[in-house]
Amino acid sequence: MDPITISAAAGAVIDLVDWKKVVKGLANDAVSKRAKGLLEHLKPDDRERAAKRAVQLFVEEFLTELEDKTPLASAVPAITTNCRA
Repeated sequence: MDPITISAAAGAVIDLVDWKKVVKGLANDAVSKRAKGLLEHLKPDDRERAAKRAVQLFVEEFLTELEDKTPLASAVPAITTNCRA
């Protein structure tokens, strides 16, 4: 094939491509990749999960001990009785 025929064939192929769709697809891929990277960065790591669990356990134990010493449920009826008066 001569260069002119190759150039014409290449021009025909290039004209068939929907360049707006290609650019939009590339942009969407880039945004998707960045969003995935951001979400991966924001995920808590093992240390953060362990710290959160430790705080949860501490609060549960603290409230259990507090409830054992001074039952908060016994104070509720007195409050509702005083509110009705």
